[in-house]
Amino acid sequence: MMKRTLADVARRAAAPSPARADVPPSRRDRKVFPLYLTPEVWRRFKLAAVTRDMSMQALAIEALEEKLSRDEHG
Repeated sequence: MMKRTLADVARRAAAPSPARADVPPSRRDRKVFPLYLTPEVWRRFKLAAVTRDMSMQALAIEALEEKLSRDEHG
């Protein structure tokens, strides 16, 4: 077993990640943003998505963009 050095780890982290054929186009050039929600917030979030006929992901993106826009423009 080969021992990795800090330089090896840094070199690998700096290298561009190879394009993966198994990643759907909707997830390319996206970053993951995990959220831990309470059961009550999860229920309300899911209900809002169903009411608006949206996916929970689309609703979360819309809400974040709206909040950031409001914060930027006062």
